[in-house]
Amino acid sequence: MTLVELKTIAQNNLGVIDYLLKQGEMIYAKNKQTGKVKSIRIKALYENDQEFWLKANGNWQFYLDKDIITSALAYAARNNQKGGSGSSVIVDEDEPRELEEVPESSLRNNQSSRDSGEEQEPGNSGPPDMPPNYGKEYGLIKSMDNAQRTNLLQERKHQINEALSGDPRDRAPRLEALAETTRDTALVNRAAIQEAMAMESSEAKNYTRQVVENTEEIIRMTSRLIQSESILHDDMMARLVEKSNGTVVQHMTRVFVNAFSFLHYYNDMVSTSSIVNKLRVRFNSLYKGFYRQLLPHLHTDHVTLERVFLGGMRILTDQEINKFGVGFLVHDIGKADDIEYHEGEAAYDRDTVVAHVKRGYQAIMNKTGYSREAALITGYHHEYYGDSSGYGYFREFLANYKQANPKASVDFCMAFDMEGVIDYQALSYFPAKVLEIVDVFDSLTDKNRRYRKPLSPEEALKLIHDEFIVAKPKIDPILFDFFVDFFYSQPGSDQFEGVVKGILHSGKSQ
Repeated sequence: MTLVELKTIAQNNLGVIDYLLKQGEMIYAKNKQTGKVKSIRIKALYENDQEFWLKANGNWQFYLDKDIITSALAYAARNNQKGGSGSSVIVDEDEPRELEEVPESSLRNNQSSRDSGEEQEPGNSGPPDMPPNYGKEYGLIKSMDNAQRTNLLQERKHQINEALSGDPRDRAPRLEALAETTRDTALVNRAAIQEAMAMESSEAKNYTRQVVENTEEIIRMTSRLIQSESILHDDMMARLVEKSNGTVVQHMTRVFVNAFSFLHYYNDMVSTSSIVNKLRVRFNSLYKGFYRQLLPHLHTDHVTLERVFLGGMRILTDQEINKFGVGFLVHDIGKADDIEYHEGEAAYDRDTVVAHVKRGYQAIMNKTGYSREAALITGYHHEYYGDSSGYGYFREFLANYKQANPKASVDFCMAFDMEGVIDYQALSYFPAKVLEIVDVFDSLTDKNRRYRKPLSPEEALKLIHDEFIVAKPKIDPILFDFFVDFFYSQPGSDQFEGVVKGILHSGKSQ
């Protein structure tokens, strides 16, 4: 992580502070006397002293992650704040670009700040106040130490095990276990990884090791529970919502449960039916027009189902499903505390939204022992097949690859394995394309949408079809048709079948 002293930016770029406050960003405070570093929310310091970073004689120096600076300067420029172009940013070469690792204890208490008289981080005497995106549950989990969080995950594993061993006809404890475990596991991961971001990579991976190990075990157990439940029905979604008062948490947990369930549905369909042969027969009439847009350099006769899926459409192994499930759970781990998921109109800040994907990728890749598959899902889940409205690391990686290999071409649409994406044989990563569909569908139908009216399920499916498939190739149409069938397979969805299916199967790729 590259850190820049806050005063070199903020004193000439006033909009930067507005941005940091608006996003609830964390900054890093280094004690000049002890050299210790702590992570603290800027709002706590600003409310005590609106020019805290300019105190030359103080005991603290304040630093900001360079990746956040880019978004902050863009925000300042759009709002015509003084110095918003960022031309005046100067990095003091006498100060270290990389701060020493943050002691684990300094992230959980602020004894040095109390001794120096600086403002303490909110909530040291109890759970900190949190924005509505994460809710009171996150405040409680954030106030825990690593041992307490590990104990919580152990309790959740026991809860799932009890649900699995109970009467399958008694659905209440199974839904309860799924809702509470998903919520708490997501929040424990977020709290631990946010703290780990201020540490050097090896220390961070050691700090998050128990969280990673317990989470991977929970995913394996959850996989068994999901296979026995119909997930998209109203009582499951209602249970997820009532278990958290944070809108982002609700979104994260719903998307994880539905995407993980959808992945199992895909596997069941491919392994127990003749769906692959049926798709091959119907490919030219329903799908070829779409994929020719993505692979225009290929002869039309070569655009086949086998070009859509590198290695052919196939069943996933249990190991793959569980790795993908971890990625689904942590995919939004880089989301700032008070960024809205459903920003719209004037409230939409693209740079801010884009930043969460990159931060999440870096966090999973560099600060945890999670698989690279989980990191890749985090970094690729808004790629939209390279459309200009998408975002993530794909474009940067692809540009670098083409520069080094100018004669290379990407000849497939999706890869099941990571190597097919990293080597640029395929345009996208299969589990990221699965997650993309569920993520968009949930955002469109979420009743917490503030800037636009939430859509009904049939309206959302039609919009995805019309705008993300027909108008522009963003969402994969074969996987989308799988998702439509998955949606109809859930209790309570039959009322929409006639309305939506008549639209979706009327020559979408032509």
